[in-house]
Amino acid sequence: MRKALDGSDAVISTLPGGNRRDPHLTADITAAIITAMADVDVRRLVVTNAYPIVADRPRPAVTLLRC
Repeated sequence: MRKALDGSDAVISTLPGGNRRDPHLTADITAAIITAMADVDVRRLVVTNAYPIVADRPRPAVTLLRC
């Protein structure tokens, strides 16, 4: 990840919010991103996602939000 970030001005993360099997997915990956950013001196991080969408109903709306 450090190689990909080296020379960048910022990182934009659009990770999903995880799921019931791995609810900490986003936190774990974001920690790795932040560590790599610190290693190559990138200081800006923009994070966007639809978390916390943990509902199952109404199915059509939740399905669209998780895409």
